[in-house]
Amino acid sequence: MKKLSVLLSTILYISCTNNIPYIPIAKDNYGDDTPGYKEKNLGSGRYDIEVWGYENTKEELYVYYLHRRSQELCKSGYTYIPSEVVEIVMVSSGRQPKVNSGRLWSIQCVNP
Repeated sequence: MKKLSVLLSTILYISCTNNIPYIPIAKDNYGDDTPGYKEKNLGSGRYDIEVWGYENTKEELYVYYLHRRSQELCKSGYTYIPSEVVEIVMVSSGRQPKVNSGRLWSIQCVNP
């Protein structure tokens, strides 16, 4: 019961603070990457996973999305190398500069 209440509390917290969607990264009308996730298959059950958000995206949300995508890719479990923090200032013509923030980690699936 305690695990269930912790899980529900975490889901509620994330849903209230979520400012990035859990969708694959795409291009917006200006050709910039949208917030979301993407992965690169390195073969033999290894992946690099990126989650991109905004300057004010909470660390907990990045970690939650990284684990969620890892679980989707590795049904039998995974090990990971902790994330690298990446920030990019993007400037598109006719728009104000915006700061995008991202996290990157590598995973190895168990029994790929």
